[in-house]
Amino acid sequence: MIRRVARRAAFGIALVAFVVSSCGSPVRASKQYHYVIPEGTAGLIATNRAPEIFPADLTVRVGDSITIVNEDDFDQQVGPYLVKAGTTMTQHFSSPGVLEGACTMSMGGTLSVTVLPAE
Repeated sequence: MIRRVARRAAFGIALVAFVVSSCGSPVRASKQYHYVIPEGTAGLIATNRAPEIFPADLTVRVGDSITIVNEDDFDQQVGPYLVKAGTTMTQHFSSPGVLEGACTMSMGGTLSVTVLPAE
């Protein structure tokens, strides 16, 4: 009987120790940013009615990724990325830094992507 109680106590202590050691800071899951350039966007840009698809500034973290789908019939410059007509571009961010470039679909005409270190 004493052995059974001792085993249960040891099991309980081990369980509590495991739970306490597992309670660190939660790890941030990587984020996936997804944007679509719809068909007809080039025509809207030509008539000064460019849709605002992208923010002027996007802040991401190492481990995140961005996917841009170009459903239009024309290539589009989206900040530092040239997305060919009818293609999908994905960028996985592996190091901190700033990427910038012209963007016809963001307020101000540029897109800046700031990549922060992973949390």
